[in-house]
Amino acid sequence: MENVKKTLLEKGAIFTTSSDSDIENSEHIIGFSFDNDYKDYLRCMGTIYLDGKEFYGLGVPKDYYLNIGNALQKLRLLPDYPPLMLPLVSNGAGAWFLYDCQRGSVFSWQIAGDVDDQRKSLKVFLEDFFRV
Repeated sequence: MENVKKTLLEKGAIFTTSSDSDIENSEHIIGFSFDNDYKDYLRCMGTIYLDGKEFYGLGVPKDYYLNIGNALQKLRLLPDYPPLMLPLVSNGAGAWFLYDCQRGSVFSWQIAGDVDDQRKSLKVFLEDFFRV
């Protein structure tokens, strides 16, 4: 994850890293444990902003729109939202990339309910998404 961060920094990315206590608190609030890959993402990057793309995470105020707890609270109101997935990034038109901590894989999800396993780890997804 550090190599991805280094490359994204060179491209001008902004990050908001998170502490272990923030991660543990969020796990408690959200209701499930994050896998090691997602915890590494939160510790190393927290959230990402680059070229108009905004990745959800921690390291921002609890009521900030990029905070995963805040985002999940709203997304879980939608009837077809996969309950054990975390929002990564939205395209702004109802399509999302979500991370499944149980499977360690990124999924695409449409608000209409379509879920598709991208069969990529979080690190590989970030590399592909940002063409690292």
